Amino acid sequence: MSSANPESPRSIELEVEVVGTPEQVWEAIATARGISSWYVPHTMEEREGGAAVASFGPGPEMQIPGRVAAWQPPHRIVFDGGTTGEGLAFEWLVEAREGGTCIVRLVNSGFGNGDEWDGQYDAMKDGWGLFLRNLQLHLAHFPGQSATATLPMAMWTGTREDVWRHLVEALGLSGDITVGTHITVNAHDAPAWAGTVVDAASWRIAVLLDQPCHGTGFIAVEGLGDQFGVSIWSYLYGDESAEIARHNETQWVDWLANNAPATEAALLPVTAFGTLDSMQVTPPTKQADESQPTQPVHQLEPTYHVVWPQAPLGVQARRPAPRLDTLHGKRIAFAWDYLFRGDQLFPVLADELRRRFEGVEIVNYDVFGNLHGPDEHALVAQLPNVLARHRIDAVVSGNGC
Repeated sequence: MSSANPESPRSIELEVEVVGTPEQVWEAIATARGISSWYVPHTMEEREGGAAVASFGPGPEMQIPGRVAAWQPPHRIVFDGGTTGEGLAFEWLVEAREGGTCIVRLVNSGFGNGDEWDGQYDAMKDGWGLFLRNLQLHLAHFPGQSATATLPMAMWTGTREDVWRHLVEALGLSGDITVGTHITVNAHDAPAWAGTVVDAASWRIAVLLDQPCHGTGFIAVEGLGDQFGVSIWSYLYGDESAEIARHNETQWVDWLANNAPATEAALLPVTAFGTLDSMQVTPPTKQADESQPTQPVHQLEPTYHVVWPQAPLGVQARRPAPRLDTLHGKRIAFAWDYLFRGDQLFPVLADELRRRFEGVEIVNYDVFGNLHGPDEHALVAQLPNVLARHRIDAVVSGNGC
């Protein structure tokens, strides 16, 4: 959707009506505590010229710095990239209405023109639609409260329709997902996640959560082409929300990595010179003979099947669980593949752990079975639930050959 005027920069202009006074709305859109409750975690100096950082994930590359370019409480705030004036800017305007509501307007400017900008423009517009709906829910149901956000996302391959269908099926969400429907995630390896649908489209839903605690959330498939960002985001309220969020985010990251749609890598017969279906050569002769028919290169060169290099990775990265502060009083499981003298080494390790850490309990490997035997796949699939049932705090896994 290129602009007809190549000299005119584009902007996204959106507005929503929200519940609250201008002061309440200002608290939600112009403070770190408020913004973090419906958008992404923020830190900011709440003044004109103050520094701001938006955190879209754990890595340093996911920390996006900015500046408070204008500060006019409770009606106008502008964020931009800094003093150079380059990059995107975000102007928020608050206008009071009768009946205890306000209109919130967003002007997201700084987009260039041309195909190289189109994808970012469309993605930002879709994303802002989700977040503004979440702002409405935050102010309507949790005014004055702060939420802890969990923001797990993974890239899945396919069409948007196929990725959405696979996601919904993997989550165990059966039946029509329409506004007013109460949904419950029913996947054995996913955290508790349930609530009432308050907005729905063909690629996303917004939910007022009642599990794992009260809050808001959305499930979305965003992107272009055949690569889509799959998000299962939650904004949790209450005294235990931070602990629940920390635990559930790790589980959701693993779930998204383990449940991506299966894709078949394209196998192309190739030689050192390229693909066979695109190459033909004339067999070598002492003198070229134009009447001699060409022969496929595979009659002259050995051929091989290779995996197309743009296929999705077969192994997904896993985020490790947080390290325990101590092993004192913890329950430690031994898991073994019944190879490489584990029956001799595990007793030695158990004695040493008991000597070093008071109150440590050992759950032996025979409880979990042979993780390399004929029932390997079933036992490994059941392992998370078995570990939870035995209240395991840490696992020592012995593997060898």
